[in-house]
Formats: sequence, structure tokens, C-alpha cells
Amino acid sequence: MVESRHKEIITMLEEIRVKLMTRTIERRKFCSKWKQPYGHLIKKRLDKIKSEALYWHVAWNGDKGCEVKKGFLKYTVNLNKKIYSCRGWQIFGIPCAHACYAIWHDRGDLDKFLLPWFSPEMFMKAYEFSLQPINGSHEWKKCGLKPLLPPIPRKTPRRPKRNRSKFKDERLFFIFKPNYPCLSMTLSYIYKYIYLMSK
Repeated sequence: MVESRHKEIITMLEEIRVKLMTRTIERRKFCSKWKQPYGHLIKKRLDKIKSEALYWHVAWNGDKGCEVKKGFLKYTVNLNKKIYSCRGWQIFGIPCAHACYAIWHDRGDLDKFLLPWFSPEMFMKAYEFSLQPINGSHEWKKCGLKPLLPPIPRKTPRRPKRNRSKFKDERLFFIFKPNYPCLSMTLSYIYKYIYLMSK
């Protein structure tokens, strides 16, 4: 769709519409290939969380609550309310490494503690509506309005000039002096120079 933005407005919109129509079908096929109740990106994140959870230890209170610690780090986990003191579970909807170890200790299924946002059913709801095909531009009804024209090119803003704007009839003269560099002077400076030299 990036290549379409340099084309005419009707052509650009038509290419975007066709791209979205085909993309909806591709996403449905992609979701139908899931072998777990969540997507591939969620699986990668869960695998990383599981590898990090192996280094934590749990102190259970016997009522779905526990303390999970590793060295000087310590957090509390409540499996009934699905809350955790680091708030990672509440923000991302995926159990963090500390909650993962607590779920393992309680012999629970980690997949059941994921929020329903990551389920295939919720993914398919985002792509359940299809774009309907339409005829080509030769079949469109003409509304009688003037065709859209491209915008008028305007001068873009830039850094302001530092030199004085010169008049059209103002010319530059070059004065040479011995032991001095070449000086570029305008006509007004020439008159002032002649006046001072005449005194």
C-alpha cells in the first residue's frame, strides 16, 4: 500500500480497497493454522516467560496466594483475582514469570490464565466482516461534478535570509586597495566612500 500513495486519488483508494479485501482472507487462513489457543507471537512470549520462571521460588499460603522470590526480589501473587504486585499480568494480560511459577506450583494450566483477547475467536471477530467487490470505473455512474485536481504547489517555508534584499537597478562594484582584500560594496557604500575621501 505504500506504493499506491504516489498515484491518483481514485487509483490509490482502489488499490487500498483490494489490498484490504485480500488481507482479510489471509488473516483468516493464518488464524486457522494455529495449533494452540493463542497466536505465534504470544507463544514466543510465553516460552520466554517459562524459561525465566524456572529461577523463582514460591512460599504458598494455602489459599491461592503466595510469595514468589528470587534472591532479594519478592512479589505477591493471587491466582483467584489474577493480580500480581508487579502489575505485569494486569497490563499485558499474560502471566509473568512469577505468576507462571505460582500456577505451576498450584498445578494449573497456564493457557487458561490468558485473557480472552488472545483467543482465536477474538482474533476472528476482528476479520469477520468482508469488503464487497465492486465493478470497474467504466461502470460507475457519473455525478456531473468537476474532476478533482491536484493541490496547487506552494513554496515551502525555509530559513529566513540574513542578507539585505537588493533593488533591481542596484549593482555591485569591486574596489581594490593595496595590501587589502577585495571588498564587495553596493552603490550606496561607494557614494559614502567617495564622500569620506573627498574631505
